[in-house]
Amino acid sequence: MDTMNATHTITSNGMTLIPLEIEMNPMTPREGVQVLGLYGGNSQTSPLVLKQILNNQTEVFYMNVYLMNKALINTNEIKGLLHITMNLLDLIKLPKYDKTLTSWVVEDDTPVFAFKTGSFKGNTSIYADSIIFEDEITLSEVEISINNNTFLLKDVISLSIQNFNGEINLFSQNVKIDNGKGFYTYLSAENPEITLKGSQILISALTLNETQINFEGFEKALLSLKGNVSTYIRYPHIQHIGNASFQNVFAFRSYLDQLKTMGQDLLIEGEVKFSLPLSDEYNLAYDFTWNGVPTREPEVVTWDELSSLKESYPYFILTIIIILILWRSQLLIKKGYFNRAFDHVIS
Repeated sequence: MDTMNATHTITSNGMTLIPLEIEMNPMTPREGVQVLGLYGGNSQTSPLVLKQILNNQTEVFYMNVYLMNKALINTNEIKGLLHITMNLLDLIKLPKYDKTLTSWVVEDDTPVFAFKTGSFKGNTSIYADSIIFEDEITLSEVEISINNNTFLLKDVISLSIQNFNGEINLFSQNVKIDNGKGFYTYLSAENPEITLKGSQILISALTLNETQINFEGFEKALLSLKGNVSTYIRYPHIQHIGNASFQNVFAFRSYLDQLKTMGQDLLIEGEVKFSLPLSDEYNLAYDFTWNGVPTREPEVVTWDELSSLKESYPYFILTIIIILILWRSQLLIKKGYFNRAFDHVIS
């Protein structure tokens, strides 16, 4: 795909120059998505701000600003970046956050379970409605079952999935969760199986010999991948049975009383369920539940008062002896005993 060098943005408020050229791949929006703003440059355009209305009439805005933010921050063009982004916020007219009227990801009294990274060995099922594979992958085999046909691809180096109005289920016995990108969680899985359900399913694969293969189907498709896959998944719902390991866990409110973790690692053997609405330097888990044995590393140290008292007996007795010697010495000095003894020696 040809790239473009964006030099300005175009919205209903007019044209705004970008302080430097930004190289990007032009994108084509899906059908039914309204374009509110564009990048412009080299007689080409690419969506900047998009609006989608879901079935429940919820309005969702997409802002394609990652490359622009990265480029402007790296060149210290913070003032120019703020000017552009503030104009975009005015464009979509988002209401201001009002704590009394609007609830965010979690309420103030909701228990919070946050962790840096996580690894899961056992049976892990992950449900989501959007999945993005990393640009470069290495899969020895990809088996695709779609429209009652099965296809086997070898040496796949790129893979993309679009699932309209449906659900994605990823199953693997070895899963890792790391730092994500806001609403998308970074997740790697070994030899996963991916089930797609939706009104329209699009699958695109690129092999090592540069063969592009596209599939289109309806209702259901199944992919079996051989290799380790790195993905970004939006708002995943995770169900796991086996060994779950969480690094740098911060548990708040009722979770703290039960798990007693504030920056320590946590191991849970059994069943774990949770969702991840936010993922960045830390992953914020919502509706975190478990049925098993949680173990903190390092373990929680309990203070045995009786045992510690027994161990302190020798020091306690020694202290009493020293105090008695000092007290006796002071008493003899006050009575002049040492002075009389000294006079007796020198007289």
